[in-house]
Amino acid sequence: MRSIFRFLVFAFPLVCGVYACDSKPEEGVTIISIDPDKSGRVSLSEHFGGVEYVLLDYPDSMPIVNAYNMFFADDRILVESRETAALFVFDGKGKLLNVIRSFGEGPGEIVHIDDFHIEGDRIVITGRPWKQLAFDFDGNLLEEVRLEPGYNRNFKGEDFSLFHYQYGEGEDKWTFQRVADGEVEGYIPLKDGYETFIRRGYPWGFSFDPFRKQLYFTETNTYNVQIFDDQGYWKDSVTFDFGRYSLDPKKRLELAQDHQQRRTYLEDNPRVEVLTTFNGYKGFRMLTFHLPGHGNHAVFLDDDYQVLSQVKEWENDIDGMKIYNYHWAFTEDEVIYQLNSRKFYQDYTETFNGKKVEVRPGNVHDFFEKNKEKLMEEKIVLVKLRV
Repeated sequence: MRSIFRFLVFAFPLVCGVYACDSKPEEGVTIISIDPDKSGRVSLSEHFGGVEYVLLDYPDSMPIVNAYNMFFADDRILVESRETAALFVFDGKGKLLNVIRSFGEGPGEIVHIDDFHIEGDRIVITGRPWKQLAFDFDGNLLEEVRLEPGYNRNFKGEDFSLFHYQYGEGEDKWTFQRVADGEVEGYIPLKDGYETFIRRGYPWGFSFDPFRKQLYFTETNTYNVQIFDDQGYWKDSVTFDFGRYSLDPKKRLELAQDHQQRRTYLEDNPRVEVLTTFNGYKGFRMLTFHLPGHGNHAVFLDDDYQVLSQVKEWENDIDGMKIYNYHWAFTEDEVIYQLNSRKFYQDYTETFNGKKVEVRPGNVHDFFEKNKEKLMEEKIVLVKLRV
């Protein structure tokens, strides 16, 4: 399988980590209980071995407006500009190589990007109106394929494709379909009532865990993670229980049609609305979520889903810079988030003002000195935490 990384009911044993299971599990679903109140301050070196910084350099005349989705492959960094439906292509050092933008509703055009990935020497973009456009890295349109409304995400393996449909597909309303050699196999039928959800765009789809040879898909309207093997066959379902911070499924359905009402409810009644990411690394799996009023949390789990640590705040004992508990993109050995370059400049000066620093090739001080002028402009810094 090509290694591409994404800046996403049968009886199985019950697993509850180091916490007790307080709620009755759905039949056949592995439950992992997480208590957000147990999250705390953790040293960065406990899980990461280094920090690297990359400045995405692009002209003021062509800005990235809301860098929503990031993708890393083959020494390329692909960044979606959400508000302009454009795809920026950088090299691994942050130098802009090209901008792919074909805005409109006509042939070869889109008005909104839902997803994108790399297939060999092609960039494949899924967007609205419902279609897939394939471009080369120079931005030339190679192919256009019409899609059925409701298509959401896909993962292309070496000899199979795995598709996700938020509203279900076919007579059985399968939310996942594996397609290979013309044969279609469906998994996980849509739950009653879940067709009422307003479709929401999330920057994460399928993620591949090269260490366990598994694919993960983090559902957007539940606490479920669906697990597939590296051939695209469904293997398991796990779900997370946040105790008193869990959003009741009936309340979730009640709030499905009104974004403002949902937002107000969550602010007044702190609940974990969704899982933001779930990924696998050498030695651990990593779950992230947001709890209104209580910040972003990262949970590190071993192969048996036992909790190793829960992080609400990082203590950077590697290079001293302030580290935020954001999670945007991933490679097999990095967790990556974005930071406004002016904010980075401010954090650096506040952290090291009046202190003696040693500038060495590749360290944060070297990065600051080389990019000082550009950091004061409106750009993006990628912070890469190396596992």
